[in-house]
Amino acid sequence: MTQTQKNTYDLRHTCATLLTQAGESPKAVADLVGPSDTSMIMDIYTHILPGMKEVASNKMRKIIY
Repeated sequence: MTQTQKNTYDLRHTCATLLTQAGESPKAVADLVGPSDTSMIMDIYTHILPGMKEVASNKMRKIIY
């Protein structure tokens, strides 16, 4: 893999992760980052950032209580 290919690869992951974290729909993210379906975006291109689990946990706590 060349450095240019690696940079493109990293940029796709970063873009997908940040857009998903910002609440963008997986379909819109898939359309933006390239020829991928939504399951591929969610399974491969998005990553858990620090604090995301805590935010999700707090949301669930509010729903339950």
